[in-house]
Amino acid sequence: MNNKVRTPLEAMETFSEDPLRTLRAIRFASNYNFALSDDVTNALQRVAATTMLRDKVSANRIGVELVKALENTQRSN
Repeated sequence: MNNKVRTPLEAMETFSEDPLRTLRAIRFASNYNFALSDDVTNALQRVAATTMLRDKVSANRIGVELVKALENTQRSN
């Protein structure tokens, strides 16, 4: 598959700047049937990415992102 979600900088750097990008990367890959690049996958699997998301992003913003992902899933079925 040629279509992969990548980050403009090193993935952990990108995600540390804005941890919500972790969820957006997953949603984008799902919406467009893209794969995640190895760099993105490795960054998402690190505990630091989860910790940053939990510590720096409000539950409300995380919820909004998850709702967007679920809405898109329902439209494609």
